[in-house]
Amino acid sequence: MKSVTTVKNKRLILDGSPRQNGATAALLEAVPSEAVRFRCFDTPVLPCDDCRACRVTGRCAKRDMDALYEEIEQADTLVFATPLYNDSFPAPLKAVLDRCQVYWSRRFALGQRPPIARPKQVFLLTVGGAPNSNADNVKRSLLPLLTVLNGRLVGEVHAADTDRRTDLSAEREAVARLFSESE
Repeated sequence: MKSVTTVKNKRLILDGSPRQNGATAALLEAVPSEAVRFRCFDTPVLPCDDCRACRVTGRCAKRDMDALYEEIEQADTLVFATPLYNDSFPAPLKAVLDRCQVYWSRRFALGQRPPIARPKQVFLLTVGGAPNSNADNVKRSLLPLLTVLNGRLVGEVHAADTDRRTDLSAEREAVARLFSESE
């Protein structure tokens, strides 16, 4: 994973899509390009197995996410970009989110307030294949995690019916607006 150190507003994209050129990627085209992008399907992480090491040390016993933890902690902006799988996150992105248990442990088991010093703006970009898809469940799952990531959800865009339509220009424009308004 590459590191960006010259960017004033460090952006980290957590990309939960298995497709490099799918609907999620279409929304990400509108995100300013100076961002680190972690593709969860390309670099799957081990799932959390509740070993509880993080409750004692504040660190995960598994080392496969060390570089990603550093990117998360240094980011000013987090972008969660994902298709909906059964109204939820795809398994590789869910594994990353579950492994953020280390920040919950720092906060609630070790009393570190906040567990991540740098505050973050958070954007949620979702796509759903069905015409009536919505991101309510994903958002509901993400919000508690943001409290330990020192993040605040500042914008979201959802594209529905992506199994049948390919023109996502309106959603891309909405993503571009979100980022221009947040700077």
